[in-house]
Amino acid sequence: MNILITGGLGYIGSNVISKLLKVEEINKILIVDNLSSSKKEILEKFENISGKEIVFLKKSIGKLKKKDLKKHRLTHVIHFAGLISVEESTADPISYYDNNVAQSINLLKLCKKLKINNFIFSSTASVYESSNDPVKENSKTNPLSPYSNSKLIFESILKDYNEINKDFNLIILRYFNVAGASDNLKFGQTAKKATHLIRVAAKVKIGELKSISIFGTDYNTKDGTCIRDYIHIEDLAEAHILALNKIKKITGTFNIGSGTGYSVKEVIDTINNLEIEVKERRAGDSEKILSNTTKAKEILGFIVKKDIKSICDSAIAWERSQKKD
Repeated sequence: MNILITGGLGYIGSNVISKLLKVEEINKILIVDNLSSSKKEILEKFENISGKEIVFLKKSIGKLKKKDLKKHRLTHVIHFAGLISVEESTADPISYYDNNVAQSINLLKLCKKLKINNFIFSSTASVYESSNDPVKENSKTNPLSPYSNSKLIFESILKDYNEINKDFNLIILRYFNVAGASDNLKFGQTAKKATHLIRVAAKVKIGELKSISIFGTDYNTKDGTCIRDYIHIEDLAEAHILALNKIKKITGTFNIGSGTGYSVKEVIDTINNLEIEVKERRAGDSEKILSNTTKAKEILGFIVKKDIKSICDSAIAWERSQKKD
């Protein structure tokens, strides 16, 4: 098994690769990353005990050529590469459709040419319409930002390709809110700008940021703030190993979350003693999205092991480990 990992040195990609290195059936891992939100030094952190071949190529997926991939005899792709900020996407939608759709189409074209027929796609739960009930994979979608819409568009492209190519095995993983760091504190969030709630809160906790903003306190929820489903990066990374084990037997879309919802205020209270700024609602934010993970549990064998406190503690520990004296 030879695997292409796009965006492999990013937050999620690096955590997944650390687990892939322990999978006996894998012979080679080709990492393609343009380093726009990651660092090449991450390569030095991988514990390659089994001596698998790791190849790194600094390149955007939109600029990939057939010759870049052909010699590696790839059998699988896990596609992480893309832009991920909801707020940024509303200000610059063209960049998001270029990166997350147009460049991903180039990747899919190469898969077609090289007959790489096992594809795992990193998608998002933000494609769903806000709902009081936990969303299932067939729940109504209503992306509120160009970021979310770009993910849903490429999901549709993959499904259309899968319809006409029955040899193409496809698993789409819709992530809920991912946070925390690897248990050994080797892999965590390294993007220069912290945008996700738990990472910002962790930075405030260790004194790196002064305050945390709450965007809207007038939502129709128990305390007026948005409710989200949070999952630890270790649990999410494990979901990719489960998907890899099943991909030749099944095709489908799976929710990867905890199934438990926490409001913005509850997350902040979990970390405790943070200075807060209340601001207006932010464009692109849904009121409430929770996961129904029954399908992932029954088909992939997915089990959540870490709770919200573990996630927050892990995020704080990571930020402390990265803080410069």
